[in-house]
Amino acid sequence: MSDPSAGDRTALDPNLPGTFLAELRALLAQGRQIEAIRRYRLATGADRGAAKTAVDRIGRGTAHVSLGGGIRLLAAFFWLCAILAATAAGWQAYERHVVNDSWPPIDADIVKCAVVTHTPTRSPSFATLACQFRYSVDDVDYTAKTDSTGIPTVAQEAAMRAWAARHRPGSRQVIHYDPADPRRISLGNADLSFQADTPAQRLRLAALFAGGGVLFVLAGWLAARKRREDAS
Repeated sequence: MSDPSAGDRTALDPNLPGTFLAELRALLAQGRQIEAIRRYRLATGADRGAAKTAVDRIGRGTAHVSLGGGIRLLAAFFWLCAILAATAAGWQAYERHVVNDSWPPIDADIVKCAVVTHTPTRSPSFATLACQFRYSVDDVDYTAKTDSTGIPTVAQEAAMRAWAARHRPGSRQVIHYDPADPRRISLGNADLSFQADTPAQRLRLAALFAGGGVLFVLAGWLAARKRREDAS
């Protein structure tokens, strides 16, 4: 592995040890520039002007390293978020596939259906379409509810309210129930028009995070290119 201080030793003084340069960088990172200049003068015998110029060059190199490291960390963070969002999208798509293909549909009576808007103090508002259904499976009566919750757009919340207005108590709606536990039910894809959290939306979020990571990598490449130009 190459010594990152080698370029500084060549540009400043080939006899300066890497440990001494590391000490100067540490002083500069603490904002102790005058002390760094004094240490440089004592070690090299340079006058104040030459010492200040040398220390400034070391400081620029330190800033470049810190900037590059920060950009790489941000890029890694954005890509990690992209992976998590894509994984969540895949899992949610799988769950919908199981509901639509494996949970039997049944015609249920609507007991009640309403939209509830929540407005936390320090969080975005979100809405929930809460519906309660009555149905029978193998001659056993059940009552269960579904919740479609998210942070919808104005259009999505309007679609929620329109859906609730069309599904008054006493009307009927096809739902899906879990054959292993009929008390677990789902609207299947009936809520796609107003559900704020869908696999497609999670994939869009993953794409945004991935694009952010690419932008940070590009910024890091441009910063490294500028550093090479400054050093030449």
